[in-house]
Amino acid sequence: MRKMLRHRVADAILADYIASGILMPGHALPTVRELQKKYSVCSGTILSAIAILEAQGVVTSKHGSGCYINGISQSTENDEHSNTSSRWIGFLRGHNEAWLHTYTQRGIDSYIRRYNYHLTVAMDAGGYLGEQREVERMISAGCDGLVIMPGSRTPEQAANDYINHEHLDFPIVLVDLGLPSQIRSQVLFDNYNLGRDMTRHLIYKGHRQIAFMLQREAIDYVPSQSVMNRYKGYRHAMADAGRPVVESDVWSVVMGYEPESAQVIADRLRKWRDTSNRPTALIATEDSMAAMIIGVARELDISVPDELEVVGFDDVPAGRMIRPRFTTSKPDFTRAGEIAAEVLLKMINGDLKHPVRYVLPVPILERDTPALGEALSAVCEADAAPTVY
Repeated sequence: MRKMLRHRVADAILADYIASGILMPGHALPTVRELQKKYSVCSGTILSAIAILEAQGVVTSKHGSGCYINGISQSTENDEHSNTSSRWIGFLRGHNEAWLHTYTQRGIDSYIRRYNYHLTVAMDAGGYLGEQREVERMISAGCDGLVIMPGSRTPEQAANDYINHEHLDFPIVLVDLGLPSQIRSQVLFDNYNLGRDMTRHLIYKGHRQIAFMLQREAIDYVPSQSVMNRYKGYRHAMADAGRPVVESDVWSVVMGYEPESAQVIADRLRKWRDTSNRPTALIATEDSMAAMIIGVARELDISVPDELEVVGFDDVPAGRMIRPRFTTSKPDFTRAGEIAAEVLLKMINGDLKHPVRYVLPVPILERDTPALGEALSAVCEADAAPTVY
């Protein structure tokens, strides 16, 4: 299977600047714009590639400063797997957004080590069927329980999900991307209130007409619950403010590989520019998409944020390098991993008989106004207890 563009660019940066010895530990990578020109891709792809390298421990992004070389770290997964203890937990992480999964992995590992369990990590690189095979393989190998970041499903796969029909007596916890139809314990984020709060934040800043981006895949997958819940929160916040949503402000776009994705965004921004009654803010699907939109807008001479303010989600580390800074969210994936591990061990010990669902609050991070961003985070942390269903 051919690697996605972001992974190929990450490999190229690693080879060209780090493995080659051109840059040494402590040296800064070139800027996003310089890397964008070198590899002829958009800024969103560069950010995703840097996030991959950061998840691998190769680089570290420093707020307002740049991205610095750590040196190439060696994985310890083989050492953990070779441990003679028979008490071990499996973590099946997805192929995309590696940095998110790394934080979740850290949370799981730090928690289960207190109870003398060890973690073995597998990556789903084969979609739904690949996920199903990895689950079967890890259970057959003797793991005591599984934490899964489930991938996308087609409607047919969701209707006949193996999660609901196989290994029903085996301890499994889903984290981040669970569907309501999946009858397993789940640790999720409160994306409804996040979408509502992000919209309210933009309204407070003076925006009256706000667009929302719904990203669709070329394949007919069940829509992402994270994005759809944010969308519900967005619509409710607009309604509460007495500002009905104009359907043309819902940017439902089909995304593919580069440079097709950048072209889709460029076409959409040209259409936006030619509209007289147009929104002044856009809620993107996540930070990498927000970065792509900002980069394309710059090429089209659209002023961000003066003409169009763009916000994202997830606080992608490399997104901190983008100028102008844009508002995002700060989900605690490490905490999600810890809770998933705690639930899983309760299931293994027989202390939890029925599925539970934890929903974690997510603070908004206003990068352009650090004091405000810290205040928003403090408010959320004060009420950071997850809701349990």
